[in-house]
Amino acid sequence: MKFLTCVLFTLCMTPSPAVHARKPLSQKQKLENQQFAAHEKLGTTYYGQKKYKQALESFLKAIAIRKKPGLYFNIAQCYRFTDQPEEALRYYQLFYAAIDGIHRLSRRQKKRYKKEVSMRIVDMAGLVVKLKAKRALEARRIKEANERRQALLLKQAREKREQEIRRHQEILRKERQRKAAEEARLKELIRLREIRLRALMEQRVKTRSITNKWWFWTGVGVTALFAVGTTIYGVKAMSAADRWEKTWEPDERENVKNYRNIADISLGLAIATGLSTVLYTMYHRLRNPPLTVSISGTPVVVTPAISQNTLGLSLTWTY
Repeated sequence: MKFLTCVLFTLCMTPSPAVHARKPLSQKQKLENQQFAAHEKLGTTYYGQKKYKQALESFLKAIAIRKKPGLYFNIAQCYRFTDQPEEALRYYQLFYAAIDGIHRLSRRQKKRYKKEVSMRIVDMAGLVVKLKAKRALEARRIKEANERRQALLLKQAREKREQEIRRHQEILRKERQRKAAEEARLKELIRLREIRLRALMEQRVKTRSITNKWWFWTGVGVTALFAVGTTIYGVKAMSAADRWEKTWEPDERENVKNYRNIADISLGLAIATGLSTVLYTMYHRLRNPPLTVSISGTPVVVTPAISQNTLGLSLTWTY
């Protein structure tokens, strides 16, 4: 193969015999020939220095100017040495197809070139198959990795959504608990206020009641005592008067006077104590007016009221 490479380089660098028989070239053709020769020579130099990337660039520039079959092999070699088997295979095949058209080569040389290039084509075809298998495997790995990453992202998104749902549910649960606690607190507050209200009402009723006052029963008792005394001595005075009218004794007359005096005094004292009790009762009523208490601060307002003869309870809803 080294021999083949050297021969090909010789073919690349040797001008075609037909050039001498051609018509004079135009200025544009001369410029293209100069550019082609420069790129070809530079590529050959880089190739000899094993700078295959630079050589490939120069050969491709040259073949873009002129399709010279001898360059196909060098380009294929550059692709092979730079690990590009697919492009190398394509240019080996181009060179193999162009061997029969190279008139400088003898039949024996063409046969030898075809044999060696065929070996290169087989080698490159095997590399291409391996490369495609490797790419397919890599593509499958990438696809599987993407699927795993996508599944992971979906799982993370699902977990995040579930966390958001749980967090929202927890917020709603706490809000319900807060409202329930607030309602319970309000109910307890109303209950305690009602208890205090009932206690206050009972205490105020007891305070206003005159039946549990010592002075009331004292006044009633003294008044009753004097009234009883008035009745007793009035009866005695009437009995003594009857006896005096029958006997006309001076002692009976004196008894009538004494009984009447005692009855009159008792009556006066009964009237005085009774009137005093009534007046003090009225004074006590004035000092302790009827009780009116309201419970507010909630949607329901409870308003009890106590007067002298009645006890009432009013409920008001605020909305």
